[in-house]
Amino acid sequence: MDNLEYLNQISSRAPAPAAPAGTSLLDNKLLRIVLGALLGIGLLLIILLAASGSGKSSEPAELANLRELYLRTNNLTSVIGTYNKQIKNSSLRFAGSSLSVVLENSKNNFSSLLESDYGVKPSDLKPESFPALASAFSELSSSLETARLNGLLDRTYANEMAYEISVLLILENSVLEKTSSETLVSALKNSSSSLETLSEDFSKYSESSQ
Repeated sequence: MDNLEYLNQISSRAPAPAAPAGTSLLDNKLLRIVLGALLGIGLLLIILLAASGSGKSSEPAELANLRELYLRTNNLTSVIGTYNKQIKNSSLRFAGSSLSVVLENSKNNFSSLLESDYGVKPSDLKPESFPALASAFSELSSSLETARLNGLLDRTYANEMAYEISVLLILENSVLEKTSSETLVSALKNSSSSLETLSEDFSKYSESSQ
């Protein structure tokens, strides 16, 4: 074997040169940086999409209260129709009849505004779709029926009507603070004025019957 062949044989058996120290660590660090950047971009996109989606699905601030007002006036009108004729005290019965008229007018106004200004069909609003309201309506009817059976309808009726009016006034004030609709503001102010007067009538009867 000559010298050239010997040198070629040695070079073919020589191990490949090792990677410089720290190269693998550098590659891992770079990979983590890239993955972190991609994750950050992904999270940012999710947040932006969520914000965009929520903006599109948002509804006027007063709409939830207006829906509840409509359902409460509708239900209370029905309750008065059932029990007012069974009230013994003539003054209390007259107050109930007056309240029914106010509620009927308010219900008609709310119904028109829901459809014309908010695109909500009142016929699609069912108490069953609002569990808390459905429960409250059921409790009201149950309370009045129990009072009727026990001969305590007049006093219970006055107490319940005074409470229901207070709830309506709170809701109407809440809508007044949020809406910019002049038609709705006018309807609410008329309703609130009448409800405040009737609230005093029911409260006076409650106090006198204690």
